[in-house]
Amino acid sequence: MDAQQPVPRHQPTDTPGPWCETPAGGHRLSLPADRPRASGGRASRDEHHFVITPAETVSVQAVAAAHGVPTHAVYLALLQTVLNRYDEPHDITVAAAPHRDDVAAVADSPMNVRADLSDLSDDPTFGDLVRRTGERLRTAAGYQVPAERTSAVETPDGSVPNPVEVLLAWQTDAVPEAPRGSARGFDLLLELEDQEHQCTGRLVYRTDVFTPPRMERLAGQLTTALIRCCTQPRTRLSELDILPDDELAQVTQVLTRPGPQSASLEPVHRLVERQARLHPDAPAVVCGKRTLTYGELSIRVGQLAHWLREQGVGPESAVVVCLDRGPDLIVALLAVLTAGGTYVPLDPQHPAERIAYTAQDVSAVAVLTEERLRQHVPVDDRPTLCLDSEADRWTERPVAVLDIPVEPGNAAYVIYTSGSTGRPKGVQVTHGALANYLHWAVSDYVQHQVGGTVLLSSVAFDMVVPVLYTPLLTGRALHILPPDLDLARLGAALADSGPYAFVKLTPSQLVLVTEQLSDAQMRALTSTLVVGGEPLTTELAGRWCSPHEDVRVINEYGPTEATVGSSVFTMTRRTPQDFVPIGRPLPGTSLYVLDESLRWVPMGVTGELCIGGAGLARGYAGQPGITAEKFVPNPFGSPGTRLYRTGDRARLLDDGSLYFLGRADDQVKIRGFRVELGEVESVLGALPQVAEARVVTHEPRPNDRRLVAYLVPSRAGTLVESEVREAVAAKLPAYAVPWAFVTLDALPLTSNGKLDAAALPRPDGFHARPRSTQADERRPVEEAVCSMWRDVLSIEQVAVDDDFFARGGDSMSAVRLMFRIQKRFNVDLSVQVLFEAPTVEKMAAAIAGAEPMENIKRVSS
Repeated sequence: MDAQQPVPRHQPTDTPGPWCETPAGGHRLSLPADRPRASGGRASRDEHHFVITPAETVSVQAVAAAHGVPTHAVYLALLQTVLNRYDEPHDITVAAAPHRDDVAAVADSPMNVRADLSDLSDDPTFGDLVRRTGERLRTAAGYQVPAERTSAVETPDGSVPNPVEVLLAWQTDAVPEAPRGSARGFDLLLELEDQEHQCTGRLVYRTDVFTPPRMERLAGQLTTALIRCCTQPRTRLSELDILPDDELAQVTQVLTRPGPQSASLEPVHRLVERQARLHPDAPAVVCGKRTLTYGELSIRVGQLAHWLREQGVGPESAVVVCLDRGPDLIVALLAVLTAGGTYVPLDPQHPAERIAYTAQDVSAVAVLTEERLRQHVPVDDRPTLCLDSEADRWTERPVAVLDIPVEPGNAAYVIYTSGSTGRPKGVQVTHGALANYLHWAVSDYVQHQVGGTVLLSSVAFDMVVPVLYTPLLTGRALHILPPDLDLARLGAALADSGPYAFVKLTPSQLVLVTEQLSDAQMRALTSTLVVGGEPLTTELAGRWCSPHEDVRVINEYGPTEATVGSSVFTMTRRTPQDFVPIGRPLPGTSLYVLDESLRWVPMGVTGELCIGGAGLARGYAGQPGITAEKFVPNPFGSPGTRLYRTGDRARLLDDGSLYFLGRADDQVKIRGFRVELGEVESVLGALPQVAEARVVTHEPRPNDRRLVAYLVPSRAGTLVESEVREAVAAKLPAYAVPWAFVTLDALPLTSNGKLDAAALPRPDGFHARPRSTQADERRPVEEAVCSMWRDVLSIEQVAVDDDFFARGGDSMSAVRLMFRIQKRFNVDLSVQVLFEAPTVEKMAAAIAGAEPMENIKRVSS
């Protein structure tokens, strides 16, 4: 067939052929919608016109001639090359009609429409794709697909249940002029009129799905791809950039923000010492009745730093810090930095085995702890100091300030996060990265606000870094809530010690605080509420920013590997989306939304969010392989710069809003903490009574994500949930212990051998067991407590002898339950009571014998 000869027309037929069978195995192209589909009535459409220049038309004809295919085969290959960047399915199905008048009949009768399936999984060159497309067109010349096989008539609500969303139609000067067709039945029609010396294009699109800017960009991408593909036909598709220069400039302007040079910023501990010289008598750390002034803090930091130096601590020396929240914790962290070392904060609530592994993995030079926690830290030949019981060993050291040189590239701290290999991995954050982040946080969160900050989370969680240091860098007070605080009284504790310059919480914590505070207390607490650690719903954020216009709600996004935060979005009113955007980059940070080959995806298209700039961590301690996999050379930066591949999926919209859309792997966030499902599965799989284990997330309601483990026993019989839970809790932090354990005879699998998540039974029923001891309606206290259980645990059936924690309760849900009990019955009961009286029956008895609440401020409902 001559390269310029049009494919001959044939009468419609239902004769089976390869074109009727191939599309069934294809991927339903999922074009990203700019708007939700309109419901009711017919969808309206608009057009966008563009021109392919004579020179560009000649290049298309040259490629067609070189590969022995008609020109529309080249256009079809171009369309699929561009659409592959929109969805990356590697096998795209696009309907194609050789003439415009065919399009008019698309929704009314069978016609000569071909569904072209392009398999791009082997990353072909553009020339190879053109050749394949031409071969498929020749093979299909005698066969047609009925319209109903590629498209469907729009339903009354405007939906299109077809497997193909995009139709390509073309017209050549070899065929008489035909009337313009209708795109009815398709979301998008690309119509090309290919004449001898030029080509005109028309994009017909649904206005309830796509916006004019999206179509304008798509036209630009098509013409850009045409130029680059036709001039470089031997280049593989993954190496081709399809974004026009103007779109690329717009994207980079939105996602790049210059910042100060890290080398010019002083390290944190020196800036704190400067404040001590300026304000020696000002309160620096406040915890209950104990206060350290800046002068006292400086003295204790200097003394402990001298002791650390005597143990050999210096640059790149790791020091494990395992302390409860309190003034000594702040002294320890600053002392390690002052001695030139790297602090490794550990949560005392973590299992002893995990703490021991971390100390060994990081090759700690010394350990700082307290007497109560001595049994939690490894007993070996490392120098270990209990700051409380062994005060005489370090408080008699010199108070002179040490000035140990540290470089921006030296590690300041190492935070351990969940690892997919079954073991946690340590993220090394440098002095330069830390200084860069805090320089911004001080100016944005603190500088023009009133008050200090409040620490209420573990320092093993990097989200607390700005809470720890921004007040100490500005001469303000860091308030610390005691570790034994009953979280059912968290709201009251915050209100009593406020106001603060800012309060930083996870969404899970924000749910508690919002529930416990009145509107007046919310307004008085802070003028800046920072939320991070997991996705923030607009409904939750709106409770603060809608009624309280003087409260600034900031959604901060950032992985540990990019030093706490990489982007922020300030919410001043409710947005139409379900979740709050993650905003624009911080100073010195560049964000990229890329495909799997690290090429930009078009605006509005989902890709992997990658991060570059001054905030990048150095890598993972002692794990060069994983470091090289996640921290890669930056193809858009100067030589030697890097990108961190987050594994997060994101999308940049027309208005510059960047949205987080979940993960591309098995990493999840539980109450703000990172959890690799693979690590939990590894711990479960190592149990002798478990043959197979898979862990998934279950979210019965927004901001309440939980882990569910599905287990296949290694021998006949059933697993004892309490034994499995206890074994897992001995190795994993509490937030990584599954909420429910479901035993199955076998895991459901798909036809290709992967887990069929849709076939897994819901966990709810596995917590409910038949009971004859349901709450007696004649006992109103029991009935009220049962109702609270059902709401807090998102379960339907509750018996009076059920155990709260066996039914899926955890520390966070326990706090919510006890706060409601306090408020409902006006009794002074702490969360600890629930551990002692975990059943409905016992809790009802505890309520009956409790003292009325007198000294706790009640919050009006």
